[in-house]
Amino acid sequence: MSKLIEKLSKVGQGQVQAMGFASSSRKSEANPHMLLIGKITPDAAADPGLAGARVDAFLLALDAWDEQAVTGIAGKLEDRVWGIRMSAVTSQQAKKVGDFGGDFIVFDADPTESSVLDEEKLGKFVTITDDMDDDVGRIVNALPIDGAYFSSNEDLQAMTVGKLINIGLVSGVLSGPVLMPVPGDLSTKDLEGLRSVGVAGVVVDLASSSDVAEIKAAIAEMSAKRPAKRKGRNALVPSLASAAAAPSPRRREGEDDGEDEHEGH
Repeated sequence: MSKLIEKLSKVGQGQVQAMGFASSSRKSEANPHMLLIGKITPDAAADPGLAGARVDAFLLALDAWDEQAVTGIAGKLEDRVWGIRMSAVTSQQAKKVGDFGGDFIVFDADPTESSVLDEEKLGKFVTITDDMDDDVGRIVNALPIDGAYFSSNEDLQAMTVGKLINIGLVSGVLSGPVLMPVPGDLSTKDLEGLRSVGVAGVVVDLASSSDVAEIKAAIAEMSAKRPAKRKGRNALVPSLASAAAAPSPRRREGEDDGEDEHEGH
């Protein structure tokens, strides 16, 4: 399993007590309230302190496939979790990411080869936008896709209830974890709001060390309240279609309409 997917599965689950004979002398292990992913560019390979960045994973953003950049980052992050984001990914490129030590890929749906979904050892995140509808979400859930990268048009620097609702209307359709790029000045309450509508990890530009530090501190101060278990949109927003299809409470099983009674006369 992808290490990033494994980390995301533990988000918000509180503390896990250490097991074994030495457990009494070991502190319980705290799971994160939210994951922090640092976005990097190929130039980051020249940073000698890259591997020490205080993030849960690294996301290498590429405009096009650059094997030299990928191998350069791989050499710097041998013991860290990293992946790439690229619009169109081929199965050969995805395989190389895994061979070089990468853990996950983020891609756009239309230009990416369908055979990429067969790369079982990689975490696979499809890019979604604000205009994704329920039908697309259900198909994403049916495919071997592990999660989504929510590229929203919302300006998150001034978080509002309306923006959280709009984000939840999209993320609530999905059964997998959602990653979302955010500005570095979000408050702890902003992050708790995003978590409440299904965002499990935030992506911040690693080039701004102050942004990373601020988001890291804000995550550390988040409450331990666990977000509600999500099984698609029905967990967040009641379905009008389901309500309309439900039987009337006045109708008992086996009862006939008045019209049916008159048909026999």
